[in-house]
Amino acid sequence: MKTYIYFTFLFLALASCSKNDDPTLMVTRSEWNLEKINSGGAVHLIIEGSTTADKVTIKTYGDGVVSYKNIELDSKKHFSDDVIISFSVTSVPTEEFVLSTELKIYKKTNMIAVTLTSGKLKY
Repeated sequence: MKTYIYFTFLFLALASCSKNDDPTLMVTRSEWNLEKINSGGAVHLIIEGSTTADKVTIKTYGDGVVSYKNIELDSKKHFSDDVIISFSVTSVPTEEFVLSTELKIYKKTNMIAVTLTSGKLKY
């Protein structure tokens, strides 16, 4: 009987253990800045934080071309970067506008997307 109880307890203990491979992200700073360049301009995002992910990317826009830039992680999986989210060579909006970008964090085969929004911006 003791053996049966022991194996039942061992089975329940092993069955209740789960491995969580979902990446986490903590953004401690996200500062949106505008840069006027001749008749065009750029929107910068200064971003800092930490993650449990193996890889972090951020979506950028340049004159209509969408791409993802890798964010470098240090040995403790912290990051700090000044990323040009959007730029235009020929013109900038004259009114207030809101911009957003997407961070993708990857850990093994799992990926989570997080959207960051600027709030109102004006050149």
